[in-house]
Amino acid sequence: MDPDSSVPTTDNIPTNVVATTRKTLFRSPSPLSIGLSSTIDLSNQDQSTSSDNVTSEILHYLSRPKEFRSDIWDHFHILDPKFHPPKKHGEHEACCKYCKPILKFTHGISALRFHIRSHEKDAAFARDFEQKNRASKRKMEQQLKAAPKKTPKERDRDILEATACWIIEENVPLNMVEKKSFQQMCNSLLSVAPVITSSQVRTEIKSLGDVCKEAVQKELDNRYFALTTDHWTSKNSETYGCLTAHFIDKGELMRCVLHFEIHHGTTTGDALFANLLNVFESYKFDLSYVISVTTDTTGNMNTFGRRLAEKGVIHLYCIDHNLHLNSKLAFEDTNLPEAENSMKAARSQIEFFNSSTQALDKLHQMQKTTRAGKKVWDSFKMLKHVGGPHGECYNGLLN
Repeated sequence: MDPDSSVPTTDNIPTNVVATTRKTLFRSPSPLSIGLSSTIDLSNQDQSTSSDNVTSEILHYLSRPKEFRSDIWDHFHILDPKFHPPKKHGEHEACCKYCKPILKFTHGISALRFHIRSHEKDAAFARDFEQKNRASKRKMEQQLKAAPKKTPKERDRDILEATACWIIEENVPLNMVEKKSFQQMCNSLLSVAPVITSSQVRTEIKSLGDVCKEAVQKELDNRYFALTTDHWTSKNSETYGCLTAHFIDKGELMRCVLHFEIHHGTTTGDALFANLLNVFESYKFDLSYVISVTTDTTGNMNTFGRRLAEKGVIHLYCIDHNLHLNSKLAFEDTNLPEAENSMKAARSQIEFFNSSTQALDKLHQMQKTTRAGKKVWDSFKMLKHVGGPHGECYNGLLN
């Protein structure tokens, strides 16, 4: 009797024994195993073998089929089902080239992708593969003009930014977002809508202001532009100031607000010039790029203009403001000896009707009863919309 005849070989070991031995050597499949389609025929592929350094088992591989076009197969061997029979009929398995775990890919290659991702921290090949995969995904999204799915944090951020833009555009109070009606509206549109506070909106508006300021800096960098500035007092006795830049871009006249504020302190020419220098310092602009600065003709602007001239900047007076002041002179009672204070009386009546909507409605009702009165009133109101000197006449009566 041959002494080697009792040693079993792979030819005479039953299939179920091979499967049991394999399970003992490799334990259970990776928990990431999920399961290409079982319709792919792997039985006619070329075979190769390799030795597993961990278990010393001889692994039999199939050559990569033409249908397997994904780059993922550069990192996996396909196991030959003849030598490594799967637990269930129709299943397919692959082995990682680097750490040798057995993974199923019966219904897709998601498990293989997850396994490559687990190597990303400590293997250069995995990092290169993931980077290439992300770049390919971004390219496809750009070609399809598809927006990637946003995370809840990104969605809440977009909602906050849109709310801040709405507050600015519609000029509504910041605490509007804390009203119960506003929150109900948001919840009706999105059940998981974030609760927005006025403090968040205020911070977001400041952040948007910083973004706008940076955009203006880039737009006006190394570009010549002109400035207009003005200060005025509101009905609540607050003084406001505004500085606007005007420039030409591709043949079109453009403008942008550089600074808008509630002005604190005095409005002397020196103080306004110091404020202008502070604004330019914040933008890191150079006064040598300023073509001119246009202001109204109030007395403090004379000192402001002299300070600009010392810096080599041209100071201009607003033509419309000059026209407005001259138009007012035509409606002064002192310039109309026989007017008998009629201009003062007319101005008082106009101010009254402009300040009282109820009185204005009554006046409109009275106009309907007299045809002549309607013509006179309509002719007077037309001055406001005509513009030019006629419009200045209307403003002169109001002032």
